[in-house]
Amino acid sequence: MKKIIITIDGHAGSGKSSTAKELAKKLGYKYINSGVMYRAITLYIIENNINIENQNEINELLEDINLDFQYDPKTGTSHMLLNEKNVMSKLYNINIEELVGKISTYGKVREKILKLQQDIGNNGGIVVDGRDTGTKVFPNAELKIFMTANIEERAKRRFKELKENDKSVDIKKLKITMHQRDKIDQTREISPLIKAKDAIEIDNTNISFEDNVNKIFNLAHEKIQSIY
Repeated sequence: MKKIIITIDGHAGSGKSSTAKELAKKLGYKYINSGVMYRAITLYIIENNINIENQNEINELLEDINLDFQYDPKTGTSHMLLNEKNVMSKLYNINIEELVGKISTYGKVREKILKLQQDIGNNGGIVVDGRDTGTKVFPNAELKIFMTANIEERAKRRFKELKENDKSVDIKKLKITMHQRDKIDQTREISPLIKAKDAIEIDNTNISFEDNVNKIFNLAHEKIQSIY
């Protein structure tokens, strides 16, 4: 049976990544985390002391960046490889959190990641999360989800995630950063965060993680049965 493409878009901290990862594991699909791709590029820019306002220098730097996923089908875990090095432990800290929104607005950066995503996923059997995966990356995906939650709940989730790698993170500052990220995502000229017309919206503010995953899992099975 042919496998479908499932996109999960939504606001920062809405649980896209954790949901997509678990869903892919349950379906036996590959998981593509577009967010860590942008974070990996942001990390490379920081480590090479590049001014984030200098788009020309960043565009030239992109030629030196190789991104790939190291996928473990037994655990359903995908590790981000930056120039063949596993950098997952470096991608979630407040510095990257504050800069990744800016980096993600740059056209050449988005072009690079768009091509990588499509190269990996065009044959189906994937769950991909991001902010434009259902509108720009895979506009013909068979199942599109748009996830959201209120800002208080999203800030608490992201705080818990960042705290594991960055003890200095402050939840009040993080909430401000997330407000700013929402504004950047929704107003940028290139591939803004919008709900695809054929996407199913899920507000998971008061939904448990397990119920959220199971809801989308059932939607996926319904879609697969209706198509095949």
